Amino acid sequence: MTWFPRGPSLALALRSANPVADAVELEVTGASAGPLDLRLYDLQGREVRRQRATAAGTGRDAVRFALPAERLAPGIYVLRVRAADGRLSPGRKVSVVR
Repeated sequence: MTWFPRGPSLALALRSANPVADAVELEVTGASAGPLDLRLYDLQGREVRRQRATAAGTGRDAVRFALPAERLAPGIYVLRVRAADGRLSPGRKVSVVR
């Protein structure tokens, strides 16, 4: 069993228009300083894209999540972020159009 620390929740807010074409602009709130692991899943739960970012520790971090056209088909996906302390954000739906 894994125990995650209690504290402020980790949240994602989309800052770009949805649907998106080539990148998602988002804001991560509640992350401590350190690495962020961003993952994009298809609706069957398969990971289709992964990207790393770094949180500054201010509690609000702007992140650009690139969506390369050659590796990602149009559709609906779920984006989640995991902070260095293990907290996981709720999923955010992202519609990709080309």
